[in-house]
Order: sequence, then structure tokens, then C-alpha cells
Amino acid sequence: MIPTKHGHPDVSMTSDTELDFNSALAELDKGLRSMKPGEQCEAIVKFPALFEKYPFPILVNASFLKLAEVFRNGTNFLRLWILRVCQQSENHIKKVQNVDEFVKRTFSVIHSNDPVARSLTLRLLASLAPVVPEHVGVHHSVRTALDSFDAIELQAAITAAEAFASKSEVFAIQLFDKIAEKIQSLSCPVETKIQLLPILKHMGSDAPTAARVRHICEELLEQNFPQALNVQTLDILTTFAEQTTAQVEDQVNLLLRRLRTDPNRVVRIHCLKNLKKLAKKGYLWNKEQTNNLLEITPGELNQIEEALVLEVLAELVTNEGVNSLDLLPDSPVHVLWKTYISANNLKVASAALRLLSHLAARSPVEADSFDLILETNRALESLLLSPTCMEQAEVPIGRTLMTKTLSAAVELGRINKDVCTLLAETLGNRLVDLQLGYTLSSVCEALSFLGDKYQLSLLPILSKVNLCISRFICDVVEEEEKSRLKEQIMVRLCVLLCLAHHGYSWQAESLSTLRLAALHGNYWSTYRIARACARYDHAQVGLEIMAPLDKILSSESRAAYIQGCTELLRSKSMLLSQEGALSEKISAAADCCERAASHLKLVSEQGLITSFIFHEEYLKTRAYFLIACGQLVATLKTLRTAPPPAPAVALGAGGTYKDDLLKCGRAATQLKNSVGDFRRVAAQYESLYESSFDADADTLSQILINQHYCLMF
Repeated sequence: MIPTKHGHPDVSMTSDTELDFNSALAELDKGLRSMKPGEQCEAIVKFPALFEKYPFPILVNASFLKLAEVFRNGTNFLRLWILRVCQQSENHIKKVQNVDEFVKRTFSVIHSNDPVARSLTLRLLASLAPVVPEHVGVHHSVRTALDSFDAIELQAAITAAEAFASKSEVFAIQLFDKIAEKIQSLSCPVETKIQLLPILKHMGSDAPTAARVRHICEELLEQNFPQALNVQTLDILTTFAEQTTAQVEDQVNLLLRRLRTDPNRVVRIHCLKNLKKLAKKGYLWNKEQTNNLLEITPGELNQIEEALVLEVLAELVTNEGVNSLDLLPDSPVHVLWKTYISANNLKVASAALRLLSHLAARSPVEADSFDLILETNRALESLLLSPTCMEQAEVPIGRTLMTKTLSAAVELGRINKDVCTLLAETLGNRLVDLQLGYTLSSVCEALSFLGDKYQLSLLPILSKVNLCISRFICDVVEEEEKSRLKEQIMVRLCVLLCLAHHGYSWQAESLSTLRLAALHGNYWSTYRIARACARYDHAQVGLEIMAPLDKILSSESRAAYIQGCTELLRSKSMLLSQEGALSEKISAAADCCERAASHLKLVSEQGLITSFIFHEEYLKTRAYFLIACGQLVATLKTLRTAPPPAPAVALGAGGTYKDDLLKCGRAATQLKNSVGDFRRVAAQYESLYESSFDADADTLSQILINQHYCLMF
């Protein structure tokens, strides 16, 4: 019989929880009422931890009301700590039920003669913007505070104004005149104008206000203001255009004009960065704008700006902006990437290569696309052979650029199998030549993605992978960072071997190399190699690699986890084995799943590492499924070895039995029992699905597939 589970609420546990948070709240309330400021501060700073431990609305509501009372009657020092509690508890402040009472108690401080107290109140109200976005009294106080001559209060008012403008369209529209007056005022400092500008990006709810915002910002750019204000204005206009969409064309024209006329290098770089943001809406660009961008001669820009121009064009091609480009062989865009594809600067060469790969992937003419693919392949090989670029690729910025470049190559490999094989051979041929570094690690990762797309693309480079693993086994690395990188590369190379042999029998050389890599690596690398074997259905090989680990680990919980993984691999290995009777293999696999579940239960009970309650329940359900399959196999075997007697068949044919299934004899009853077993397993999967609602989509899909598979019987 397959057992079933039903959950019942534990009343005693609920009562204990209520007692715990009531006593904790009472203890903190005692600290708040203390006459010693130190004890009051100690009680205040403990509230965020209390909210995380007991996130109940009734507790959060009572706590914030107590804090509001202290805020109203306390000192500025206590108000500062209460403000920090509110800022740290943004996820819990929405649970306050008596919002009006909370605002009433804290809002009274806004009428204080102390500007510091008023600024703390404004910042506290800013943290309440998601809760009370349309509070008229708060809106009036924020607008009034913007006229303050105290610097601290003015900064707090700006913070509150931006917070409420992002939540309330009405407040944002009403605030426009005040913000416009201060920005256009000659007496307002530049630093204040820079702080006020971000508020404007929340004023695009209606077309007239949006047009007025753009008009004010364009007037600022025409005046002779410092670099920081110009950059901030351009960024705000770009953000505003992204939100409203209708102003994208005007903003692109403005940025292109500033790019050609502004002598300031920093402003030009920000113009290109903003153009890259707007290139994500490439379908809104026209040919005139792209031609203006391509007309910029190489001598006018430095290397950073050249790379940004190429990135803008690559982003355009990626986001349906290819229609605004002339793609003829001698067009400006082709001349541009040919100019920079062999640059010694990694940033420029990487951007040109990404532009070329995107053009190859989206070229409308098949013949041109194939030529561009060959050019991309040659450029990628040239980049990996360039000593200067490889040296630059080892620094953090260079690693990111190399990752982006290889990602573009992988995307190009998705066109068809031939392109995937071509790129895999190009990258695989460089495995032996590349030195130990982050570039080699990125190349291995790119090969894994290409192998996932088309597995046979890895077969021509297996000898290179084996040779590279053998080289690292013999190398001795003393530096800790280099040693860690070596282990990471070894694991990724072993993943390539597992992926290449997925569904095929192992080559003797590859299997020997994999075992040597697992033997010479550290314990963590050995575990990762065994896990890769399990992922690609090499359960027996993974079992051989993982089995010795449980005798090495000193921690009981970690040893139990490894034992659970070992039993799971043994279960999978038995099911994939070609030897032995089917019923015996299924029974042994079910026993292994049950043992694996018991090991993971031990890990969860100790609580030293991540809880494995879900894994335990899943393995138990899988064991029940295997038991049901074993019973079905036994029933079918009985039907084959002991068919129904001839009299039963004759009686069934003569109509004596009311149920036609009875003429099948005992096998009919056994099949009915098997169907009931599978129904109960399906119910177990349904219960597991409901209790795992926060799991990832792939896991939930697999549970549903297993459930429907059981319902098919």
C-alpha cells in the first residue's frame, strides 16, 4: 500500500509562537519606556530583527505605533534610529494597519522649530510613501519644505519629494511648477539643481507636463552650466524618453547633436551611453539617425568612444534596429567593423566582433550571412591569438568583455548545426594554446553552451579536451587564486567530456582522463565532476567518483549528504543497467531512494546546512512510484506465466460473468490494485506540488509531468 500524507496545523506550536513574539514585544516596549537613552536605543535597533523573525501584521502594526509615539516625544537621536528602522523595514511597513494613526503621531513633529527634527520627519515620511502616497497634508508639507533655507531640511525635502512623486501622479504634476521655478532660478545653487533633476523623470504621466519637462531640460543644456549638471540633464532626459517612448526620436537627435558639437569628452561619453540605452528601442530609430552616427570619423573619437559607438550599433541590430541600417557589402556599417576588428584594444575589438556577430545572425540575405559568419569565425580566432588582447582579458573589465564576446559567438551558433560545429572547432583548437587564466575558463563555458545546442559539435575536439586536462593534472600551481581557477577549469573541461558522451558509450581515453581529473582534484571539484556525470546520465561513473567522499569528510551532516547523493546515483545506475531482471532492478532502485531520503532527513534534522525537506519528500514519492512500477511488472509477469484458465474464458464468453474483466482471472484484480497505487502516487505528487509553490518553474514542471505520467495508468 502506498502511504498518503495529510498535514494538520499544530495548535501548540501556534500558541508557543504567539507567546514568543508577545514576550519579545513586551521586552522591547519596556526598553522604549526606559528613562535611559541607551536602553531606548538598544530597544529600537532590535525591531528589524523582530520583524524578520515574526513577520505578523499584528506585531508589525503594534511595534510601529509604539515607535511613532517615541518619535513624537523623543529626542532627535532617538528619531534618527527610528528613521533607520523604518528604512530597513520597507517590506514590513506595508503591513501597518493603523496607517492614519501612525502618520498622525509622526507628522506632528513637522511643525517643530528645530530644522533637524523637521528633516528627520520628512525622511521618515519618504519611507512611508508606498503606504500613504496621496496624503494631502504630507504633500503640502513637502512642497513647503522645498523653500527652506536650511540645507539639511532642503535635502530631506528633495528626498521626500522624489519618493512621493514616484508613487503619486497627482503630486508629481502639482510639484512641477515648484521644481521648474527652482531649476530656472539663478539664485539656486548648481548642487541643488542636480539634486532636483531626478524628480522630473516621474512627471511623464500626461503629455503636456512631459513636454514642459523636456523644454526646461533643453533650456538648461543651452546655458553654460558645469559638466555635472549637463551630464545629469542628459541622463534624466534619456530616462524620461525611455518611459514615455514618444520622445525617443527627439532625444536621439539631441544626443547625436551634442555628440558632434560638445568638446567635453565626459559629456560625449555620456551621450554615447545614453544612445546605447535608447538603442534598446531600435525599432523607433530611422535611417537618418543611424547615418549620422556612422558619419563620425574614427579620428574624432578616442578608444572608449569608438567602442561605445560600436556597442550602440550592436545594440541597435539586436533590438530590431537593423531595418534602419544599410547592409550592402560596402555600406558604412561594414566599413566600420572592418576598421576596428583587428584593433589591439580589447574593448574596441570586442565591440566590433559583437557587432559583426549580430549582423551575421540577422542578415536578411543568406549568402551575405554565411560570409559574415566566416568573418566572425576568423575574427574570433584572431582575437584569441592576440597576446595584447589576452593580457587585457585577465583584468576584471577584460573578463566581462570576453564573456560578452563569447556570448555573442554562442548566440551565432544557434543559427544551425554547421555554424555551431565551426565555432566549436575554432574555440576547441585554442584550448591547448591558451594559458591558465579567466579566458580559458570562459572558452570552456562557451563550448558547454555550444555542446548543449548541438552535442556532436564537441566530438572533433575531444582529443584537445583530453590533452588540456592531462596538462593541468601535471601542472603544479602554488598561488591560491591560480589554484582555484585551475580547479574550476578542470571541472568545466570534465563537463565537456560528460556532455560529449551523453547518450553514447565512453571512449577509453576520455573515461580514463575523467577519472584521473577526479582523483587529482580537491574534494569539491570531485563532487562537481560526479554531479556533472549524474546530470548527463553517466550514473555509474558518477557513483565511482562520489562513493569514496563520505569516508573523507569529517562533518557528519556533510557525510550524510554525500551518502544520500551516492544512494541516488546507485538508484539511477541500477535503472540504466542492462544486466539483471527488471523487477529486481526496480526494487533495488526503490530501496536506494528510500535510503537517500533517510540520509537527507538526517541532514535536515541537524540543521547545519540547507534544509532538504523538499528533496526528502521528492525521493520518498519517487520510491513509491518505483514500488508501484515493480508491482505492475510483477502483475504482468503473473499474467504471462499463469494465464486465465479455459473455463473462465468460456464462462466469460457465455455471458455468465457480469464483469468481462473477471474472465481474465486474478490478473484483473492485480491490475486494478496497480492502478490504485499509481493514483495514490499521483496524489503524492500533487501534494508535493502544492507545498512547493515557491520552487523554480522547471522543478514544478517536472513534478506535474510525473503526476500526469502516473495518471496515465
